[in-house]
Amino acid sequence: MFKDFSARDHSTKPSSELPRIAALTSIRGIAAWWIAVYHFREYLPLRADNVLLIAASRGFYAVDLFFIMSGFVIYLNYAQLFQVPNRISLRKFAVARFARIYPLHLFMLMLFAANPIALAWFSHLGLTPAQLAGRYNPLDYVLSLVLIQNWGFRDHLTWNIPAWSISTEFAAYLIFPLAAYLTLRWLRSATAAFVAAAAAWAALSIVFWGAGATSLGDDVARLGLPRCVFEFFIGMMLCCIFRRRGPATAGGQIGLLSGAAAIAIVSLAAGVPDYLGIPAAFTLLVIGLAAARGPITTLLALRPLVFLGEISYATYLSHFFIKDWLKFLLAGHDLPAWLLFGLFLAITLLASVALYTWIELPWRRRLRGRARLASPAPAMAADLSRVTQ
Repeated sequence: MFKDFSARDHSTKPSSELPRIAALTSIRGIAAWWIAVYHFREYLPLRADNVLLIAASRGFYAVDLFFIMSGFVIYLNYAQLFQVPNRISLRKFAVARFARIYPLHLFMLMLFAANPIALAWFSHLGLTPAQLAGRYNPLDYVLSLVLIQNWGFRDHLTWNIPAWSISTEFAAYLIFPLAAYLTLRWLRSATAAFVAAAAAWAALSIVFWGAGATSLGDDVARLGLPRCVFEFFIGMMLCCIFRRRGPATAGGQIGLLSGAAAIAIVSLAAGVPDYLGIPAAFTLLVIGLAAARGPITTLLALRPLVFLGEISYATYLSHFFIKDWLKFLLAGHDLPAWLLFGLFLAITLLASVALYTWIELPWRRRLRGRARLASPAPAMAADLSRVTQ
């Protein structure tokens, strides 16, 4: 099923020699749109039992896919920095991650500062959406500025709702250097990495079960942090296996993706708690998509799909702002649901391209350049923070 890179331990392979995994970039774009559709699904002109609407209602699972992919890709790109950790390696990693996630997050947060003003204005017209009430206060804004808004300090999601996952990713980044150092030092085989991943999956399940949660989407304000950290670690261990065993063959890819689909379908149909089945399914999905070749790899390497992945972080961080303003501006107007949904998709796509081109990419290059940082593993860029997250 797997094709070995070499007979030796692959963990020290230089980043310049890492294989390109365009499929993970593309699937990140698809997942970002899954979340966007999830947040706007009330305007889908479909019956409640329609399979597309049912799929849209599961869009929150895409965040779990992001967390696992992020752990996989960041370990693939940056683990070698921490074989012998020092201030230089820590600085390289910190600057790279900051340049990747923070400029666009800050820009969107500045845009969101207009929302409570708009609420006050539109309230005079009787058009204030009730579901937005209570989302805005100065303390939550400050917590969002420093990316700790979803560390358990608050019991609700505020301001830019999807940014909760960026907050928890930030926590995972803080843990990563030590975790990478320990795993590089202690995990000497693919079997050991598999056992560590299984332990993280079990710990995640215990946390959700102990909290009385029935779904991964429950109580995000409280459970989002362990959800991210454990799944991020699962992705790291998946990368350990990948580095030692190599990418799956074309035949292996079909088997892994079929297994992922079977686990997801059977667990959901059987009523098994999704925190048991979904992480396992996404684990097989990620390692399957990392195959060197195969029909799905070829399809997902198409340039339009890769571009959707490249702009996916902008899609992820901007779509809720667009949703809010469509409600502000169009509340009270009797527009067809299909038109509202189409407007949402079109504006989100245009905003994603603009934000990626004029905010995200220039500021990433500027910050990396000032820090004199070379781009990490130029062939690989499929982490949550580029949907991302």
